[in-house]
Amino acid sequence: MSISKKLFKILALLLFLTSPLKVYGQDSVSIRKGESAPFSGTLLTDKSAATLLVNAELCEEKVKIEYQIRLDKLNAKYKLSEELWKIQLESQQSRYNIVVESQDRQLDYLLKANTKPTISREVAFIIGIASGVVLATASAYSYSLVAQAN
Repeated sequence: MSISKKLFKILALLLFLTSPLKVYGQDSVSIRKGESAPFSGTLLTDKSAATLLVNAELCEEKVKIEYQIRLDKLNAKYKLSEELWKIQLESQQSRYNIVVESQDRQLDYLLKANTKPTISREVAFIIGIASGVVLATASAYSYSLVAQAN
């Protein structure tokens, strides 16, 4: 038997035992053992017995309804809590992705700013040859000017 059914039965019994039962006039007759009945107790009329049964059934229905309301409230509460956690998780993931993208862009910018443009080896070789030729020509020209001036 499930816990909810046990709980329901206990609550129904408690409500039944604690609910006031009003019996008026000849609705009940007290008898003792040996007096036209095989046991001690209270003999109820049909009307009293029907009222007692109706009260017990109403009490059972009331407990069922209250139990269902509490169960529905708890389900709603936990669904809301779950949705809030999902929203918070999505928000944190989005924030994380934005931070990572920003850091990647900043890193790319810093790497580009830090790298010096380099000249290829072939271009450096050609510039060296050309500057050597220019210097040699300039030296020869100045030497020839000095030689003509003397």
